[in-house]
Amino acid sequence: MANLGMIWIAAASTPAKASGSDGEDGAPFDESPILDDPIVDTGDAPSTRSGAGPTSGIDPAPGPITVELRLLPDRPVAGIGYEFEIVATNVSDEPVTMEFRNGQVFDLWILGTDGALVWRWASGRMFTQALREIRLLPGESASRRVVWPGTDASGNIQIAGPLVARADWGSRPGRSSQPLSFVAE
Repeated sequence: MANLGMIWIAAASTPAKASGSDGEDGAPFDESPILDDPIVDTGDAPSTRSGAGPTSGIDPAPGPITVELRLLPDRPVAGIGYEFEIVATNVSDEPVTMEFRNGQVFDLWILGTDGALVWRWASGRMFTQALREIRLLPGESASRRVVWPGTDASGNIQIAGPLVARADWGSRPGRSSQPLSFVAE
């Protein structure tokens, strides 16, 4: 008879404020998922893109949260790729508690104009299996920045031409951004 083993993964709930403090002892917390490589956070403000196409896609659907995807800056960052910012905003009149099933806060897809997947941020990544919450007051936002290296999923082929980016905010309640068209150079 075969021996069957079980692995139990403990889940903990970590309430968190969007202000960066866990509320109990005032120590900072890290809302970002565990990554193979870090999210680049340069602190750059959104820039205005010259030429055709928007630099952000906002989800106009009703609900307590909207998700906006922004291209920052509007041209590739030399040696790095294209930087995107994903912003979730509480558009309701009440506080909203966003519940996460694991350490993944967002996902970003780069698609061809035909809808074919070119690259996905979460592909191949592992995330903590801890339940947690982030609370947003009315009008408050939480954001993450991520860099697409400008390559396909294998990292070997440099992509150029018209593309579409799409992002998800992985909480409950959560949302997806509107598609964001851009041109990779």
